[in-house]
Amino acid sequence: MTPDSMSRSRTVAILGAGPVGLAAAAHVLERGLEPIVLEAGPEARSPWISMPAGVSRLFTHPRLVWRYETEPEPQLGNRRLYWPRGRVVGGTSSINGMTYVRGHPADYERWAGVAGDGWSFDALLPYFRRLEAHPLGPSHWHGADGPVRIGGVAEPHPLSAAFRAAMINAGVPDNPDYNGATQDGVAFNQLMMVDGRRVSAASAYLEPVRGRANLHVLTNAVAHRIVVAEGRAAGVEIVRGGVRRVVRARREVLLCAGTVASPQLLQLSGIGPADALRALGIAVVADRAEVGRNLQEHVRTQVVLRTRVSSFNQDSRGLALVRHVATYALQRRGLLTATHHDFRALDAMRK
Repeated sequence: MTPDSMSRSRTVAILGAGPVGLAAAAHVLERGLEPIVLEAGPEARSPWISMPAGVSRLFTHPRLVWRYETEPEPQLGNRRLYWPRGRVVGGTSSINGMTYVRGHPADYERWAGVAGDGWSFDALLPYFRRLEAHPLGPSHWHGADGPVRIGGVAEPHPLSAAFRAAMINAGVPDNPDYNGATQDGVAFNQLMMVDGRRVSAASAYLEPVRGRANLHVLTNAVAHRIVVAEGRAAGVEIVRGGVRRVVRARREVLLCAGTVASPQLLQLSGIGPADALRALGIAVVADRAEVGRNLQEHVRTQVVLRTRVSSFNQDSRGLALVRHVATYALQRRGLLTATHHDFRALDAMRK
């Protein structure tokens, strides 16, 4: 079935097969509608995706990742920062480090002060609970019956355990649940990983409904613009297999392409700051100065230290790696279930 023939019968076009797009597709199905999900990348079939230790191969993967870079950052010596985003079914949830962190409640309160009470932490907490199947069980902070299964660090590396113990000994409080009442303290990470395998939006939202006749996922479909007709989004222009065509949506288009591609596609569709669009030769559909502005992102830094004992690097070489591969293949255990991000620490210094 071609996109052209599908467009005559499908009602909702969902642009992007990342976490938001696949959650939206599941919701559209619950409403009895017919979604077609458009994804620029392939299916999430690479073994590097399901195996947690494969994350180190995914961050720069030429087929599975949009390898973005920032503009030169004046506050960071004009360096450009690498900014990978998933280009695969599951989106960035298929290529990230699997660490499950909701974010600090204070950030949500700041956003609520600008965007309204619907962005407050208390307003969003029910949605966090709804998506989780958390090992701590149901509570004010967590859900137990959601589609996204959460796990923990099953086999902490000895170095991680030693660092955590040292921090506690130095006075940083032990915090067994940094997604609970407070983030302050040190803890082993909560992970989107269960039984030695990655939990992604694809495994959580898409796989359970794969057999539905009214669901279609169109991979390797690169969106170029949203088609606007008579003031409404009527479809999406895509290129697939070198052929340009329009997938039409009778009811609506849901733009779920992520923090970078969503504003980019709006601007390519003529929705954005008028002067900037005209300068690029793009016809203005709606003058919206805020599109493409005010993005917030956190900077990730690493401190590299030499150790006198074996680390992840030494443990994943030579014959030791062969042993770890066999352990993972037979038992889904061992070093290859590690994300190399065992624990996290946050304390009052943030304030």
